[in-house]
Amino acid sequence: MAIDPGPQLTARNLVLTPIGLLALALLGVELLAGIQTYLTSTVTPLMARDLAAQEFYGVLAASTQAALFLTMPLGAALLARWPAATLLSWLTPVVIGGGVISAAAPGIGTFTAGRVVAALAAGVLMTVSLGALVTVLPPAWRRMVLAGYAGVWVVSSLVGPAYAAWVAQALGWRWALVAYLPLLVAVRVVVIRRLRELEPRRQRRRPPLGLGPALGLAAGIALVSATGAGAGPVRWLGLAGAVVVLAAAARILPTGVLRAAPGRPAAVLSMAVLCAAYFGAAAVVTITAHDVMGRGAADLGILLSAGGLGWAVVGLLCGRWPLRPGRRTAGGWRCRRSPWPRDWVWWPSRSGCPPPRPGGRCWSAAGAWPGSG
Repeated sequence: MAIDPGPQLTARNLVLTPIGLLALALLGVELLAGIQTYLTSTVTPLMARDLAAQEFYGVLAASTQAALFLTMPLGAALLARWPAATLLSWLTPVVIGGGVISAAAPGIGTFTAGRVVAALAAGVLMTVSLGALVTVLPPAWRRMVLAGYAGVWVVSSLVGPAYAAWVAQALGWRWALVAYLPLLVAVRVVVIRRLRELEPRRQRRRPPLGLGPALGLAAGIALVSATGAGAGPVRWLGLAGAVVVLAAAARILPTGVLRAAPGRPAAVLSMAVLCAAYFGAAAVVTITAHDVMGRGAADLGILLSAGGLGWAVVGLLCGRWPLRPGRRTAGGWRCRRSPWPRDWVWWPSRSGCPPPRPGGRCWSAAGAWPGSG
């Protein structure tokens, strides 16, 4: 059966046809997802200072990551049972409710509960949004949206930290968590309405949810996040969590990914390792800058924007000029560990600049975190 190419990909059709409006709305959803990422990184150390909760960073990270990875693998099965528009209409209020709970939290317990509620819904929404992109948009429009995602992250790397830093400094971190929510609702409403109009009707199935691997993945990530770099028995719990994560991932990921089989499986594994390293460091870079180096909201925004912009721009360049077989990689870059354990960064090996140190300015001037991006 021939695939419907849909309306011609033009600027006019982008704003006047249901397919075009859905494509624009999906790009808007991705933009807001990027803003939420930078918002969380900016708000976390500010919240911890106000609520005297610096010792609970590990608990917060473990809880939210476990919730996210618990529901993310369930998205495909849920999408087979219910239409994407229905799932979005159910879960968007949950995300908003989680944000409101965290913004109004009197203590770290309530704040963490709100983040967990939002993460449970966000995990499913990630899969559902990609499923809608694949099943509803025609091929040419799908390629346009996927290419647009890279450009959207360039915009979010500038807008997200600026919004988070400005609102947090002017009104407080609580307002930063909720001020953008009306825009999120508006974009989601457009997506839901267009999906109800365009989503193909098909017989719904009830495939297994795969709760076992999802629960294993969530539990393993919770152990790794909560134990961190602890010593003694705590370290063994972290190692046990890593083993559980690998076992669960072997059940969830396509065949050959974990053993880096040649071709796409190896590419998927490489991207997974790269993203884990970068976004793992991104989760603590603002905490280090705020708690160790004494930086304020404005400095955190600049730091996040520089790193995110580096990540997004290099992604665009790699898509425009992909690596040719046989070309030498890595150049003069190497991973350097400074004397300060919290300052692991990618560092140019010939920079001539000393490693970062608390209170110093060389790390920002030399572009350590932008270089990581």
